Amino acid sequence: NTSLHGVPRITLSRGYFRKVTWILLVLGGAAFAMYHLGKIVQNYREYPLSTLLSIENNNKLDFPAVTICNMNPARRSILKQKAEELGYTELLDVINEAVKSSGEEEEETEESDEEFFEALTSLTMELYLDENEYSEFLADTVGAKLHVHQQGIMAFPEDDGISLTPGLSTSVGISQIQVKRSIPPHGRCRHYSSDDNYKVNMYAGAHKLQIDYSEKACQKTCYQKNLIRDCECCHFDYPCSGYALRKVIEGVKVPKLKRWRCMGDIFQKYERDELDCSNDCAQSCSETVYSTDISTGRWPSVPLIRRTMGKVRSLYKRKNESIPTSEEDMDVGDQLKRNVIKVEIFYKQLNYEYLKATPAYDWSSLISDIGGQAGLWVGFSVLTLIELAE
Repeated sequence: NTSLHGVPRITLSRGYFRKVTWILLVLGGAAFAMYHLGKIVQNYREYPLSTLLSIENNNKLDFPAVTICNMNPARRSILKQKAEELGYTELLDVINEAVKSSGEEEEETEESDEEFFEALTSLTMELYLDENEYSEFLADTVGAKLHVHQQGIMAFPEDDGISLTPGLSTSVGISQIQVKRSIPPHGRCRHYSSDDNYKVNMYAGAHKLQIDYSEKACQKTCYQKNLIRDCECCHFDYPCSGYALRKVIEGVKVPKLKRWRCMGDIFQKYERDELDCSNDCAQSCSETVYSTDISTGRWPSVPLIRRTMGKVRSLYKRKNESIPTSEEDMDVGDQLKRNVIKVEIFYKQLNYEYLKATPAYDWSSLISDIGGQAGLWVGFSVLTLIELAE
């Protein structure tokens, strides 16, 4: 005596043919139910995602971090002086150290020049490149790299930066995009605590700064770890010490002549994702990214030449330095076109895109579909299960 569809008809039907018919119908319904239930479970185990997009208005958007790097990593005058004092091998060490520490000269960046800044809703800068200090061994292009990124994370303008060219005024319109990702099993993002960040991010705590986790910083840390462990050397573009690197296997002795080949092998493995860096470095569950639209125009105009040149000379005077004679002999306008960059960064609109990844098929949907298919084909429900148990 059960409410399961078709089963009571088997016992109540008169005649052999009717009983067999109801048995076949019940078994057929059960088979169809099992087939569809299997498809439902398979769909759930694929953990599909849906992305929700919304536009949110905000009149007080936080301004992003802006990182700018000269394409020339070390001054030519310094390298020339060291070349006269040292031999070739020692000079290579100096170049490596100069490149590695080019962004760490705190005494040159500690004091701000207030006359270069105004109260604006955008960021406008005029940057002097000093082309005469470029080294043909380190830079074959005059300009700078600009990276607009989330505050608190490490910038990588060499990978994600925008090229700025002297003699042009570059306008960079930005739009903020806030991304929310799903945790496993539907997604692969991970929430990193401060301790976790120190273990996988060699930039955390570097340069007396608190650098938050980012997937790219973690991957570069993974690459550096493999270089130190397998080649007994480190890439000069990245930190060579820190908490994240201290547990790297030590004692591996690699002859110096084989280190370049070893570094090449590690780089190839990194490019082919054979170092498992992707598995070790998950995406952040919450991230802010910025899209950029770029426009350029010829700069400076003739009326601006004298005023800008005055600022450059004033800056050299404050540092007790003089502009090189070769530059003083140049036409002022040509000098600015070859050495000065103007860039303006601004929000295109005071709103942001909100992207949120959510499970497209969660547990409640699974239970609902199981109940629907079981009820459709055999009339099975939770109460039916209790009846059978009784």
